[in-house]
Amino acid sequence: MNKINQIDIMKIFLLIFLSLITLNSCIQSEQDSNNLTHENSELAARVDKYLKSASLLGFSGSIIVSEGSEIILQKGYGLANRENRIEYSANTIQSCGSITKQFTAAAILLLESKDSLSVNDKLSKYFSSVPKEHKNITIHQLLTHSSGIIGGIGPDEEPIGKEAFLKRLWLEPLEFEPGSGYSYSNAGYSLLGMIIEQLSKMNYGDFLRENLFIPSKMESTGYLLAGKDTTRLAIGYNKGNYWGKVYKNGWLADGPNWHLRANGGIHTTVEDMSRWLQVMQGNGVLEDDIIDKWTTGYVNENNADSKYAYGLVVYNDQKYGKIITHSGSNRIFSADLVWLPEKNILYYIQSNSSLFPAYEISNNILSAAFDSTFRSPPDIKVDDKIKPESILKLEGIYEIDGGSVELKSDDIRIMAKLNGQPMLNLFLNHSSKQQEFFSNLNQRTYEALILLKEGRADALKDLMPEGKDPLPATENLLKQIDQIGNLESLNLIGTFENTENSRFSKIGAYTTFVHARFPNWNRYWNFVFDKDGNYVGTYSGPWPTFTMIPVELDKFIAVRQEFPYESTDVVFKENCLILNGTKACAKE
Repeated sequence: MNKINQIDIMKIFLLIFLSLITLNSCIQSEQDSNNLTHENSELAARVDKYLKSASLLGFSGSIIVSEGSEIILQKGYGLANRENRIEYSANTIQSCGSITKQFTAAAILLLESKDSLSVNDKLSKYFSSVPKEHKNITIHQLLTHSSGIIGGIGPDEEPIGKEAFLKRLWLEPLEFEPGSGYSYSNAGYSLLGMIIEQLSKMNYGDFLRENLFIPSKMESTGYLLAGKDTTRLAIGYNKGNYWGKVYKNGWLADGPNWHLRANGGIHTTVEDMSRWLQVMQGNGVLEDDIIDKWTTGYVNENNADSKYAYGLVVYNDQKYGKIITHSGSNRIFSADLVWLPEKNILYYIQSNSSLFPAYEISNNILSAAFDSTFRSPPDIKVDDKIKPESILKLEGIYEIDGGSVELKSDDIRIMAKLNGQPMLNLFLNHSSKQQEFFSNLNQRTYEALILLKEGRADALKDLMPEGKDPLPATENLLKQIDQIGNLESLNLIGTFENTENSRFSKIGAYTTFVHARFPNWNRYWNFVFDKDGNYVGTYSGPWPTFTMIPVELDKFIAVRQEFPYESTDVVFKENCLILNGTKACAKE
C-alpha cells in the first residue's frame, strides 16, 4: 500500500512539474510575442541597440517597426509604471496625442466614400448657429488647418460639453481668411468630430471603433476602452514627478470633453498600431484612392518645407525621400509615427516622460536604422543599489558665476538642464578660443533679440552675411510670436559647436539656443550660424540637457542627450557638484 502511494505521489509531482514547465513556456511565449526583434534584420538590431542605450538616458516607451508587411521590431523599454516597477511592453496602453487626427481624417474620408459628405462641404451645412465669417469654411480647410479657426479655447482637462464649446468657439475671431494661410487648430478637428457624430448618429469613439479599429483588429485602441484594463495603462511623469493618466482627466460620461475629442487623447498600443500601419499601406479597411487623398500634402506649414495633408504631414527628405508623419503629445505622453514609402519602412513610437519625448528622437531612430556608422549613447553600468529616494535629495539649481544648471530627478537618473554660457563651457569642455568666439556671437544675438521683442522687421540684420535680406527670417519669428501671443521674454541660453553628425551639423557650424517664454507655452529656438558667425536659420530643438547616470552613490557620469553624447564625470560633495575641477553649489 505504501509503495502504491509513493508511486502515485511521484506521478502527481511529475504532473505538477510538467504543468509548471508548460505554464512557464506559455508565459515566455506571451512575453516573446510582446517583445520581438527580427533576428535577421540589421536595421532592427541597430534601432534596438539605440533605444536600449536611450533608456539609460531617460527614454521609457515602446516601438513598432515594420518593413513592408513584416514586423521587424516590437518592444518596450524602461518603466511604464515606476511606482510598481512595471516595464513597458508592446501591449502597454497610452495616449497617442494628436496622432488621433489621422483617425479623424480617415473617418471623414470613409464617410465621403459612402456619399455621406464631401470635403468641400461648408460649416453652414452642419452648424445652424455658425457666425457669418465662419460659414464658408470647408471640411477640407478644417482637415488641413487652413480654416483660420483658433488653435484652442481651453485646457484638455476642462469637462466642456458640445454646446458650451461651440458657444465659446464662435465668439473667437478667425486668425485669417479661410483658405489663405495655415495655423494648427485642435478646435477645428473637434468640429470634424461633431460632424462625424451628426452624420453617423453615433458617438465619435464608437464610430471609430466600429468602422476603423475593430475591422483592423485594434482591440486595445479607443477612448473609454482604455479604462477597462487599467493595469496596462502607462503612468505619465512630468519633469520626473508622478502625473498620472489621461483617461477620465476631465472627461465626460461618453468620452473626452470637446477640447480633446477628435483631435487628441486616443489610447493605443504599439501592437495595435502595427495593424494600423498595414491600413496606411493599403492592406485594410481603406481603399487605395482614400489613402492617396489622405496622405497627399495640400497646405504649406509655417516653415514651408512640409505640407499638411489630412491629419498627416508630408515632406521630402534628401536622404530618405518622401516622409509621411505626425507626432502627438499632451506634454507628458508623446508619440510619433513615421512612414518612409520609398524605403518601405514605417514605425510608431510612444513614451510617458516629459523629459524624453518620443518625437524628439526620430532623427536618431532614422540614423540608427540607415547609417551603419551611427553611434548609440555609451553603455554605462548603473549602480543597482541606487534608489529614486536618494536621487531626489540632489535636486535643485547649482550655480557658478554667469551660469547655472537645474537638476531634476527622473527615477534613478538626474536631468541636468544647462543655462548660461559658463555652464555650457564647463559641461562641454569648450576651449578658451571657443569661449571667446561664443561670447561675441552671444552678444550679437542678444542685441538681435532685443529688437525682435520690440517687433522690428529687420531685427536679425546684424546677424546676416553681407547683402542678405534679414526681413524674411525675421518675419518668420515675428509670425510665430504673434500666433502664440503675449511674449513674456526671450532668453539667450548659450552657444555650442555643431559637431559632426549632430542635429544641425549639416546646416551650420554653431548653434545659439534661445528660450522664448509665453504665458502657457515655450518655444525653443536654435539660431544656427556658419563657421564665420553668419546667421543660417532658426530651427526648433530641445534644451541643452545632460542625463546624469549614477555609477556610485555620489558619483555620476553626465551624458549629453544629443549626438555625439559628450560625457563628463560629476561628483557631489557638501551641497555642491564638481566637474572638470570646478565647483557649482546649490542655490540657497
